[in-house]
Amino acid sequence: MADAVEGPERAARLLGEALEAPKTGTLAPVLATLQPEQYRLVTWSFERNLLVQGHPGTGKTIVAAHRAAYLVLPKGIEGQDPGLSRVALVGPTDRWKRYIEPSVGRLVDEGVEVLSLESLVRQWSGSKRQFLDSTTERWFHCDWEIGRVVERAAFQLGSRLRKLDRQVERTRLLVNELVQDTTTHRFVLSDSDNDLKAWLLKAESYENIRKDPSYLLFLAAVGLATGGRGDHVGYQHIVVDEAQDLRPLEWRLLTKLHRPDTDPRWSLFGDMNQRRSDFTWDSWEELADRLELATADSPLDPPVVLGAGYRSTREILRYADALLPRGMRGQDALRRGPEPSVRRVGKTQIVTEATNEALRFASQYPGGSIAVVAADQIVGEFETSLMRSGWRQDPARNRAWQHGSDRAHVTVGRPVEVRGLEFDAVVVVEPADFKQNMGRHGELYTSLTRANKELAIVHNKAMPRELKGRGNRIK
Repeated sequence: MADAVEGPERAARLLGEALEAPKTGTLAPVLATLQPEQYRLVTWSFERNLLVQGHPGTGKTIVAAHRAAYLVLPKGIEGQDPGLSRVALVGPTDRWKRYIEPSVGRLVDEGVEVLSLESLVRQWSGSKRQFLDSTTERWFHCDWEIGRVVERAAFQLGSRLRKLDRQVERTRLLVNELVQDTTTHRFVLSDSDNDLKAWLLKAESYENIRKDPSYLLFLAAVGLATGGRGDHVGYQHIVVDEAQDLRPLEWRLLTKLHRPDTDPRWSLFGDMNQRRSDFTWDSWEELADRLELATADSPLDPPVVLGAGYRSTREILRYADALLPRGMRGQDALRRGPEPSVRRVGKTQIVTEATNEALRFASQYPGGSIAVVAADQIVGEFETSLMRSGWRQDPARNRAWQHGSDRAHVTVGRPVEVRGLEFDAVVVVEPADFKQNMGRHGELYTSLTRANKELAIVHNKAMPRELKGRGNRIK
């Protein structure tokens, strides 16, 4: 159990109670305990773009939710200066959306639409696939220029597309014109686009595109260009959580959601240390430049850094910090707690032992939430293990597993699925299997820092070099 908050924080007693309260699977609004540095970001001028860099647990998601709500509230004396009428709050996954949406609903009745990038891509592409496969991803699967190529082709085919009534027919036409050696293909792709040209021609047809996950974002770009926006358009301000994980083409697609003929306005929250792809932008400056956030009339403020850690304990953050470059370590935390436990087990024991750790936490934190985070190949084994132990999934709780009212819910997920979420305790399984990007442990770092009170690591393979010898080693 973590020690209570101490220090000069605003509303320290209420803050401590909020941090120690069981994590129920949804984000609680915390207006009464927002700290001064957080409140300043919530109330940042809606006329200026905002970039926020924060370590895990510094309150980025909380501030993003309150920021979106603030933007639609009436401003000024007696509401003479009305707030914005349409704001999008965008996060990475459907789980993130279910986690944050109730909090936004308790803050404002209307004006903010909570969207997951996962569902947007699913809608635009017409595909049920959730993610690109990060293990086989190449730069041309998610490059900004794909959007340019698709939009130029759609313009070139304008009259032919307009003659087609059904969205799927327009999508098929545009795709086939780009994945075959047509006049349109040769017109929109230059000789310097060799990798992109070869990748598109390799697909050969719309039917093949639908089967290959590497074309997911390309298909989403086509869907958006052929009229598949749906109701998600015309926003005056877009707030993005987990901004470090958006790939270039995903950013380009989001730019199409702003209200036409207005200056786009963004509030972006993220942590560049938690990047999970080699092809996302690795600095705020590069991202700001591509989105053209700064203009001669409106220079961009530098990223605001959130310093204090509110979610995880010092021990958890100190353990995870070892994965960061030395100059980026040393995040402060308000609370103390147990040292993360590290248990090495036999290869055939790993599912059983990690499940036992999760069930121990579930009994220790009734009414709360526990996570088991593992690489793709063994997530299903944990779900089977819980099912055999009498646990059942609860659709109302992000499909978390439950076993009576005297135990916490247990979520089983991959690193990509727990981004932006928090839990009372977390079991991280086989860190060696977590993908690195650009030489950094972005996925592992994110997973280790989801815990509010306790962290356990269960492994069979050798630990990453940076973590060897750390934590409370359990025989």
